[in-house]
Amino acid sequence: MKFDLSYRSSRQTITGLFLISHYGRVMYMLRNIMKNKLVFEIVLF
Repeated sequence: MKFDLSYRSSRQTITGLFLISHYGRVMYMLRNIMKNKLVFEIVLF
């Protein structure tokens, strides 16, 4: 029972870390896209 609880909590922690890392990667990509878009607009105008 104790083992099952710790296993489940560790799974939740791993899932949470995965989601956080994925979200961080998406935000980083979006920020790079916005930066490139800004540079693109500066070049255009």
